[in-house]
Amino acid sequence: MTEDTFRIVVAAAVALACIAFVVQAAAMFALYRVARRMQQKVGPLADRAEPVIGKLGPMIDQIGTGGREGWAGARRNRSRSRQTGAGGR
Repeated sequence: MTEDTFRIVVAAAVALACIAFVVQAAAMFALYRVARRMQQKVGPLADRAEPVIGKLGPMIDQIGTGGREGWAGARRNRSRSRQTGAGGR
């Protein structure tokens, strides 16, 4: 390969890398715009969901602390329903 051909190939490779960089920058900018729009749409929903999550927190904690007793009671109720024929299966 002659030196002139080598320089042309290197110049073409550099130009291709520059084009790829510009395309990636444009894609990232588009992704940023989409994420910003999505955040604006979801923001009010998150504001409405926060009080609901706050109310559910104590209920979840209550279920978590009584887990073993809760499961034992559920098993007893299940066995009673099977004995009476109200098993649901």
